Amino acid sequence: MSLSSDKVMHYAYQQIIDMGTGAMPFILQDMKANLTHWFWALYIITGVNPVKPEDEGRIHKMADAWWAWGRDHGYVQYL
Repeated sequence: MSLSSDKVMHYAYQQIIDMGTGAMPFILQDMKANLTHWFWALYIITGVNPVKPEDEGRIHKMADAWWAWGRDHGYVQYL
């Protein structure tokens, strides 16, 4: 899928969001390993956005910000 809106509205993507915080370790791990775009799902699940405004659109920086947030909140301690 080329459009971000199509990706985030996909049934499977929505099902993962519906899993809530239980999916967080797996989403963060996938994002770190594959640089996948889980940013919308992470925001919807947590209600926060740890990415600095100046880093918006810089995928590596965005992934690093979420990884750090996940580590600080106990979601990546065993990954």
